[in-house]
Amino acid sequence: MKKDKKKTDASSSSVFATGLAKLGKLKDLEISEALVILDFVASAQNFWPWTVFTLQKDTAYLDGLREYVRDLKSSSITVKSDPVRAAFDARLAAYIAETFAMQLYHSRHLGNSGTLAKSLVGDLDYYLRDGVEVGGYNKSLHNNFARNFSNKYSDCPVDCFKRTILEPRELGKSYYYDLERADQMLRFDPGWKGRKDDGFKTEMERANTNLSLVDAQLALFHAWEFLLVELSTCMPKNDTVEKQMLQVAQQCLNANQGVPGPEHIFLKLVGSRASLALVLIQRLVKSSVPVKDINQLLSTLVGTMNGVEEPWGTESISYYRTLLKALFVTLRAYQISGKKATESQDAFEGTTVTVTQTVLNILDRVVGRGFRALVSLIHDNENSVSPEDLGLLTAILQACISLPNMDQSQTQVLNIMAEHQVLHAASSLYSWADRLADQGDPIYGELSMLFLLELSTLPMVAEQMACDGILSNILSANLTKFMLKSNISPYSDSPVVQRCYGIWAKGLLPLMLNLLTALGATVAPEVAYVLNQFPHLLEASVDRFEAPGASRTQSRASPHYLTLVAISEVHSLALLTRVLAALRVNNNRDIPDVEWDSANLLENVDFWLSTKKLLKERLMPLGQREMDWRGMKPATGAYDSLLEEKAVAQLDAIRDVLSEEADN
Repeated sequence: MKKDKKKTDASSSSVFATGLAKLGKLKDLEISEALVILDFVASAQNFWPWTVFTLQKDTAYLDGLREYVRDLKSSSITVKSDPVRAAFDARLAAYIAETFAMQLYHSRHLGNSGTLAKSLVGDLDYYLRDGVEVGGYNKSLHNNFARNFSNKYSDCPVDCFKRTILEPRELGKSYYYDLERADQMLRFDPGWKGRKDDGFKTEMERANTNLSLVDAQLALFHAWEFLLVELSTCMPKNDTVEKQMLQVAQQCLNANQGVPGPEHIFLKLVGSRASLALVLIQRLVKSSVPVKDINQLLSTLVGTMNGVEEPWGTESISYYRTLLKALFVTLRAYQISGKKATESQDAFEGTTVTVTQTVLNILDRVVGRGFRALVSLIHDNENSVSPEDLGLLTAILQACISLPNMDQSQTQVLNIMAEHQVLHAASSLYSWADRLADQGDPIYGELSMLFLLELSTLPMVAEQMACDGILSNILSANLTKFMLKSNISPYSDSPVVQRCYGIWAKGLLPLMLNLLTALGATVAPEVAYVLNQFPHLLEASVDRFEAPGASRTQSRASPHYLTLVAISEVHSLALLTRVLAALRVNNNRDIPDVEWDSANLLENVDFWLSTKKLLKERLMPLGQREMDWRGMKPATGAYDSLLEEKAVAQLDAIRDVLSEEADN
């Protein structure tokens, strides 16, 4: 058994120990030897777990790596005089970054990553200059070489000389195309070598050198991505790392605006850059990002998105989806930054014209045009689009119109939505939702309703909705007809019933409340009429709040639960009936009564608020987000979970509204 015990220390004469010793003096090694040793050490970290402990104990080699990468010259300078050296530099830097990242990863899990992370922060200039921009590709060189070679040797195109992955290849003049084999086959031809060494052989050497540089730069990007993400994990609140993250996120977005090389080489790179930018932005937003930095990031992001020619095309939709997520996170950063720093509001006010124009551009090109295009693709049963895309556009819309001063741009927003016929598209999608169901789930019905709900928060848009007869259109849809004759509930196992309840509680009721807020007595008769079409839902909303054992028809043994969406439902109904009652004072004949037992509901709400322990036991989370809330501690210590805090806050609001109505 002792012989089988794995060692956690390398022998001083082992290959691994020898390699580590040489890395301590990396600058003194031949570049080819340095490349092999770094490749060996990086691979050892990935495949031999015992090396992790050896590297943790003997960290002298890290000083050699830091010194080497600290003195690397910019690729843009080196490539002019020695492109092969530039490729070697990039590949060496990639191995070094990978080694650093792996050490940070393992140190973090051992709880001692702070020292190494702090020492690395000041040695990253080369990566910050050259880590993202894979700018070495010479498009004209490769196009001309392939065309001229094909014209000269028509029966033997240059692709025939590509190396396979079965044989090793070294960076340099014979990296991609097999120069030696081509020389054996073509040296009979004077044009191969040329009169002054300017023939096809030289062109192949240049093409190989350029592709070796590109491949090294691609490896550098992925290693730098790994290192930066690990650094930001180890030091989430470090100002220098935050600046580096912001810089790299900008670099990723700017680089994606440029014209890439051939699709098979750069398509994945463009997607990887966007994914890295998204991760970095998500982490930056958790800290207090200055508004001026958010403005710059937003401008760059919009420029990148505008450069995507067919955003909803099959080949680009995944990439565009990542940019949409980054856009939403960036827009949300204004609100998060405003909460954390009082000067953020002043900074936003100082750039409000520029930001407002950018946001209107987003509402036009991303939201308006995008929503119309998505609805068309959904009607065509295009498999590349998903409900997630519609949800992203709705989230971006909400983030845009919630920014300061956007209420002053309602006319522009209304014109944008009218230009793209967004209201009609959303109504059409809702009316077709039952026939566009995803595995029996009419999810597009709820998504279209939520999109309309966000737009209705702007009074001018709400007024236009009312003029367009939005409530009549909703009532005539098949989904609504199903709701008119069905008992829908948040507890149902049927996806159709669950979705219809979501449409009612999260969409239709708040939408009518927004219309009522914007137009008052003008739309009140129609709102009251719509509510009275659903007497069974009004009654069920009250019954769900009955105290356990209070019902004469329900078994005492049957469980009784409350949900956040059911609480939200009665909150909306309480506000609607309260406003309608106030408007009915001066318009008694025009606004019909709404039969809703608010008095009984008030008694039940008082009961639940007086028995917080029972409320906590009977509060049922629906969906992953509410499950997460149940496990999260609230900001104040009065409640056991964020879910409970939200429920009690809404119940308090319901009691306030109903008590005021009872007093009147």
